[in-house]
Amino acid sequence: MMTLLILLSITLLLPLVAFVLLQWIGPRLGEPLAAYVGTGAAMLTFGMAIVTMIAWIYGGSSWGFHTGPLVKTIGWLPIGTFAGQRNDGFLDLAFYVDSVAVALITMVAFVSAIVHLFSIAYMRGDSRYPQFFAYLSLFIFAMIGLLLSASLVQVLIAWELVDLCSYLLIGFWHEKAESRSAAIKAFVTNRVGDVGLIAGVGIIVAHVGNTTLPDLWLTLGDPTQQIMSPTMLTIVGVLLFGGAMAKSAQFPLHAWLSDAVAGPTPVCAMIHASTTVTAGVFLLARVFPILTPDARLFIVVIGSVSIAIGSLCALAERDLKKALALSTMAQLGYMVLAIGVGSWIGAMFHLLTHAFFKALLFLGAGTVVHAMGHETRLEKYGGLYRRLPVTAVTFAIGGLAMSGAPFLSGFYSRELILGHVSAWASLASESDRGALLQLALWVPVLGAYLTPLYMTRLWMLTFAGRTRDRSRLRRAGESGIMSFSLVALSGMTIVVGYAWFPIQSMVEESATEARAYTEMARIDPLNATWPTLASPAEIVFDATEGVEVRQNFRTPMETRVAEGMERAHRLTWLAWLLGVATGVLVYARGFEVTERLGRLPVIGPIRLWLRGGMFFDDLYGLLFVGSTMVLSGICTAIDRSLFDPIIHATAWIAGAPGGGVVVGAAQAGRVRVYIGAVVVALTLGAGALILILIQNG
Repeated sequence: MMTLLILLSITLLLPLVAFVLLQWIGPRLGEPLAAYVGTGAAMLTFGMAIVTMIAWIYGGSSWGFHTGPLVKTIGWLPIGTFAGQRNDGFLDLAFYVDSVAVALITMVAFVSAIVHLFSIAYMRGDSRYPQFFAYLSLFIFAMIGLLLSASLVQVLIAWELVDLCSYLLIGFWHEKAESRSAAIKAFVTNRVGDVGLIAGVGIIVAHVGNTTLPDLWLTLGDPTQQIMSPTMLTIVGVLLFGGAMAKSAQFPLHAWLSDAVAGPTPVCAMIHASTTVTAGVFLLARVFPILTPDARLFIVVIGSVSIAIGSLCALAERDLKKALALSTMAQLGYMVLAIGVGSWIGAMFHLLTHAFFKALLFLGAGTVVHAMGHETRLEKYGGLYRRLPVTAVTFAIGGLAMSGAPFLSGFYSRELILGHVSAWASLASESDRGALLQLALWVPVLGAYLTPLYMTRLWMLTFAGRTRDRSRLRRAGESGIMSFSLVALSGMTIVVGYAWFPIQSMVEESATEARAYTEMARIDPLNATWPTLASPAEIVFDATEGVEVRQNFRTPMETRVAEGMERAHRLTWLAWLLGVATGVLVYARGFEVTERLGRLPVIGPIRLWLRGGMFFDDLYGLLFVGSTMVLSGICTAIDRSLFDPIIHATAWIAGAPGGGVVVGAAQAGRVRVYIGAVVVALTLGAGALILILIQNG
């Protein structure tokens, strides 16, 4: 145990040490030495994460891969004694390490190391070059700390540190109004979600006196528990989801995400792939055992709506980075939907595969933007495959993976989610609200069609066809270090979804480890999750009939999953083929077809609506900013018409002939005058009190 804890501690603290060093001596190191320090620390962090994964897989007697989680708690904050506390009278400082945490730490370390490497070339010449790498190092520390946290109070601390890093990096080019506005918008929107998260944690503390997640699984995950009513537990689940909703940019707290691309592109890769937005899904996964069916149904609705909004808006967006940001919203919607329907393994598997291909796509976009003089508008691109061949190929791999192309990582993880959603929808069809709940299947299927369509659109408008801005194309070119980063991520994007690669097996085993941990209490914390694969039917020989027959050993749940997976497999293939074919046909000649369609009476307004992000920004501006300005105007009017005259009258009295003498006497600076005034006031007050007592007596 000590060896693993030491390895995890080193993995956690290396980025923090790099941050401190770069803050201290970074300006003196300058460019490129500061980048080498930050990148070296990130590489060492990844190396330590690999060593930690090996140690975890071989495990110990009571913890490790397929054995059980490692749980370590220390009494931390005094709060009073409650039943079920590990350390009586204290909230715990707790760490919970399981296979999915180890896999996520390794993913964060790998993606962060690649982003550091890419940034050496991308940020070259920036006036705050050392500061950028310092912030990246702090970002890694905050995210790994969040992944190791097993107490909701700890999660809150790491959660806010992740938000601080997001704010600093989105607004890194704060001399630009766009970057400042985007950073403030992201920060404020996440604070709105955090109100719910903090309220949910507060209710748990008030009722349970314990925020250690494994203990909450045992306490609140027990169907017979009487600490909280089902209604209160549903409210807690929705409140906790509020924090995840903002962090993972889910409707209605999603508007900040597309604006956040105003920061440097490597920051976008970090935020969208391995840090900020993934933190919300990770929190949902950790609190899944205490989510009631009603809370999960609410999560299903939000995830489905987010898939639809992100996919439709991405289809009309003309900014390359913003289109990728909207695709992140849609992909996170799949993960949130998966948590809602009980596809815990599907959500975590897609979280991991998404990290690699989304980092690849954003860094590919970074190469394009860097080569085109920081131009992000698609109408300025076209024909870039001639000057950026490595970027074109690797961007295609990332786009195909996210589109669900067969034999790439995104295909396996999203098909698993769709299979479980299909099984859930099949059960839902038997309920009173079956027809409505069927939308939980058809919305992600629509997303499965729109994703290859808008990714084909992005690739065709960026790399294919004729060049629409030749003046910028002459300056375009690829950097060796950027190309290497893209190739490394491409390799991971291809292999990470295969069964022989340890990612999916580690996610599956984390569920087994959680069950092993709670076995003594006879509580299955993940009992609401779907199995990943159904047991195969067995071919046996029937001697009586003289023929081979299929004998099915599947449980009813496994049968549902088998049917769902078969349906999802067909739908995924069909949606991908139709999406790619539509994209090629429509965008083979650039914007020509869409411009003609845009002139139609119906299509034009819809396109304008989608390009405006369905006008959520305008709606929020009217409802919240506008109402705040109206209230501010009312308060200003009251202040000027009521309080200002009183103040002005007082000033006039003080300045009038003789008035200054009277007022000035009270401010003479003589102690005896002040004491005399206090004595007179006390005498008058005492006399008034005596008169009142006599009158009432």
